[in-house]
Amino acid sequence: MFYCFNGLMLTVTIINDNQNRNKLTFLIPVLIGVLVVFAVSGIFLYNQNVNASHEISKIKNNLGAAEIKNAELKTALDLIASQEKFKDIIEKNFLTIEKNPEYVKTTDKQLTANNNL
Repeated sequence: MFYCFNGLMLTVTIINDNQNRNKLTFLIPVLIGVLVVFAVSGIFLYNQNVNASHEISKIKNNLGAAEIKNAELKTALDLIASQEKFKDIIEKNFLTIEKNPEYVKTTDKQLTANNNL
């Protein structure tokens, strides 16, 4: 820029443009760095999310297998504990089923005396 003052020419240098460029040249790499950090953290979080969903599906499959095994064991227990099977044993050994059985009861003194032996 040129200014004329009483016949003298003066030149004025604009320094502000250079300062703004310095700020932008510093700000752009910082913003790019922040963008890269967000991208990498997003990929990392996505990876963790996928791994967690695979673990959940494995656990669901294991739970289903455990429930099936539990049902099979309950069925086997019911077959073992069925009274039909016991009726044959009872008849062969001449045993009877009591509706109101009397159980042996012990006192606390007897239990402590047995534990001290």
